[in-house]
Amino acid sequence: MFSSLFLPTIILIFLAIFSSHFSGTESLEAIEVARFPEPICFLNYFYDGQSDSIYFFGGFLDVFEDTKNYDIFSYSISNNTLEVIGQFPKDLNFAPNIHIFPSSNSSDTLYYIVPLPSYASSLVFKFNITDGSSIQIGTIPVSLEFSAYTTGPNREIYIFGGQGLGDQIMKVDWELSDTVQHEIVGTLQQSFWNAVSTKVRDKTLTG
Repeated sequence: MFSSLFLPTIILIFLAIFSSHFSGTESLEAIEVARFPEPICFLNYFYDGQSDSIYFFGGFLDVFEDTKNYDIFSYSISNNTLEVIGQFPKDLNFAPNIHIFPSSNSSDTLYYIVPLPSYASSLVFKFNITDGSSIQIGTIPVSLEFSAYTTGPNREIYIFGGQGLGDQIMKVDWELSDTVQHEIVGTLQQSFWNAVSTKVRDKTLTG
């Protein structure tokens, strides 16, 4: 299957098992700790760096057949368990790269943006971790496929590049009223496609 070439069915934790006093290097061992029920490629994940859970969204079970994964998984770091905690709406025809964000108001809530493969728009959902429900709270009238993003000081989201934005920077906010507010707030020196970004202190690096 095509998908098995891109993402293995297991989650790997890499542990340093010893340090060499002679070379100063570490040896790492890969240990299987959990297994997805099927191979999934283009799987998206979210981890806040502090909690016990890593969340996995979307992806494809078979790219050639356009068979999508509608299950949302949670992996417990302390217990090494992987379980399905929710599902996307079954009629949602989504593109691979889903953007996932935490809530500043509730530890039981995540937000995710789903670009549509038509390149016409992106849907914004509010996901309840406790009961596994997803509620659409808005639509962004451009595709955010292949876009990169960063968060601002007040948990607002800045998204740039990709299929729909090109060289534009969009500010998105939804926490004040559970409705999606969005506006173009700047431009890049050039268009980015499938860019990656990371935040270093108060700056965002992308390329």
